[in-house]
Amino acid sequence: QFERLDPSIMFWHAEDQQQRPVLYVRPGLVNMKAFEAERTYFTVVSLLEEGIKAMKPGVVEYSVVIDTSGVGPEYFLPGFIKQLFSLAAGPYRNRLGNVIVGPTNRIVNTVWAVASPVIPTSFRGNVVLTKDPMAALRKYIDPAQIPAGVFK
Repeated sequence: QFERLDPSIMFWHAEDQQQRPVLYVRPGLVNMKAFEAERTYFTVVSLLEEGIKAMKPGVVEYSVVIDTSGVGPEYFLPGFIKQLFSLAAGPYRNRLGNVIVGPTNRIVNTVWAVASPVIPTSFRGNVVLTKDPMAALRKYIDPAQIPAGVFK
């Protein structure tokens, strides 16, 4: 048993237009001075499994929204990022629908530039990196279903 991260950092909220559950991830809220890779990893896996169990009949994917507001150089942890990409490209590769990442900045773009060449093209095609994540999100999710406070 482990203690999950604060639920404001990662949480499920509503569905996208294809009725896929949406996982919101807000790494900018993580206190990097007290970062615990193992706890974070297990929180991610636990939440992904919960999302799969909560899917409606006929739904096999989920969407992920990564709010990179406040993310700076201290968040660039290559080993941990590789673990997360391994999850996405490995056991959960057939579960990922859209992945919306933003607002982009130099750090986010660098992580993507380093990681994307080793990510399967089927996964890369689902990723939207944007400076205006709310505009991108509105293409996939009813604006009334977007939780207050993201991208701030």
